[in-house]
Amino acid sequence: MSKIMQPQSAIAQREAVSLVARTVQGSAVQGKASPILEAVLTNVFGEGIGGQDIHFFLTGTHADLGSVSTNPEGVARFDVGSHISDIQSMLSGAFNGYTAEYGGSRNYRSATAHGNFNVTI
Repeated sequence: MSKIMQPQSAIAQREAVSLVARTVQGSAVQGKASPILEAVLTNVFGEGIGGQDIHFFLTGTHADLGSVSTNPEGVARFDVGSHISDIQSMLSGAFNGYTAEYGGSRNYRSATAHGNFNVTI
């Protein structure tokens, strides 16, 4: 598969975005936690950008959690569920947090944001 290179002028014309990953509140009961990760993608005017894929992974281990599309308000919610099942990943997430990543599109630039886990026992 060949990679299509875009002229620098096309890249410069893409609109800047803001990606904010929210702190996740949760409780670890008997070694189980099921947090919902949340990231908000907005344009330069603060308006949500819908229909864009946001990828989530653990910051410390770079463990791939998965992707989800933003809703019309630009909010992407990802239910971690069974994606964090081993104790090492749970601890890494608790200490290092998670990363939300937007790869950009024809119209928008890419963005990355860091979120934290606030887990109580």
